[in-house]
Amino acid sequence: MAFSVGGWGRYFLYIASMKNFLPLTALLLLFACNDSAKKETEIPAKPENGMEAASQFIRAALDGDYTKARTFLINDSTNKQTMDTYENYYKNNITPDQK
Repeated sequence: MAFSVGGWGRYFLYIASMKNFLPLTALLLLFACNDSAKKETEIPAKPENGMEAASQFIRAALDGDYTKARTFLINDSTNKQTMDTYENYYKNNITPDQK
């Protein structure tokens, strides 16, 4: 004698089988979304030459990431004072639309 399910029974079996599928899907989405957040906080690769260093410095300064831009400077009072001036100007005078 074969087991036969009709009408609402098929719907119930469909939902019961989905209970196993939903946690797996949620877990997959959780791991898939995790990678993008990691890329923003990664330390950039060390530039291989002066041209790459200059390019990364300019990109960081234009993006307003002065902490990153300072890593490309020689630590002396003139450079620190110049970066402080630009950073203060950026924070106080540039509107969010201009950034």
